Amino acid sequence: MQFATPSQPKEFDPYLEIPCDQFKILGRSLAGIETVITIPQWNITFDTGRAPDFSFPMDYLALSHWHLDHAGGLPFYLGLRRLNSLPPLKIITMPEKIAATEKFLKGLREVSETTIDYEILSSAEPIPIKNNLTLKSIPSFHCAPSTGYMVNHRRNQLKPEFRGKSEIEITAANKAGLKVSEEMQIPLFAYSGDTKWEFLETIAAKAKYLLMECSFFGDESEYDGVRKYGHTHILDWQRHTDLIQSEVVIMIHTSRRYSKKEIEKACQENLPKDLLDRLIIFR
Repeated sequence: MQFATPSQPKEFDPYLEIPCDQFKILGRSLAGIETVITIPQWNITFDTGRAPDFSFPMDYLALSHWHLDHAGGLPFYLGLRRLNSLPPLKIITMPEKIAATEKFLKGLREVSETTIDYEILSSAEPIPIKNNLTLKSIPSFHCAPSTGYMVNHRRNQLKPEFRGKSEIEITAANKAGLKVSEEMQIPLFAYSGDTKWEFLETIAAKAKYLLMECSFFGDESEYDGVRKYGHTHILDWQRHTDLIQSEVVIMIHTSRRYSKKEIEKACQENLPKDLLDRLIIFR
């Protein structure tokens, strides 16, 4: 008796991990191949990719759009959850895609003769995902209907008029029935999905962690085509660097037509040191 020999493509791109303050990012993002971003501590996956093992246990699935490198793994995601007796998946998608999503999943149930459990949620509504974290849709700019996502951290802080006051004064004001604090929504984590550079003009560029696509790294002759198909070029990053306020910037969705060395060279030639010091290339 023997077992088959493992096979691996010559140009193999592994799944990756980035440790952050209170969470970690798992996944892979290659233009046209697969995009899946999982944050286990938040119980959420952004886009399915090919539904790798670390992704499907997450109860929340936020879809940025329905191109197959981003959403094609949904049947596998649902099937693996059923195989592992997991609760109904909460699928978050754009309002204009809810009816088509329901139709697709109904057809999937019929053709596979399989019971699959899910709940479809509209990305238009803020969704509490864990403790003080809320998921919110933000604009993206692709060639097909799409959305980006922001995870906000909700926390209370003193109202401006009570900052600098002593604890005794604040306690007295509170006892007198005055509202001394207010809820704040702190932009923590932004995910672009597929988008043109205009994503950087949204609140996303103020998030502590920004996951932003940059698909192309060639010369300016390819730029019009990049725009046409709703993607971002390294020249866009160069021209709009001043918009990026994030502490950690993670470049996703790079094309396999460029090697890691070519991507590194393009970034070094086009981006300022301040941004390079904050940049992680998800490749």
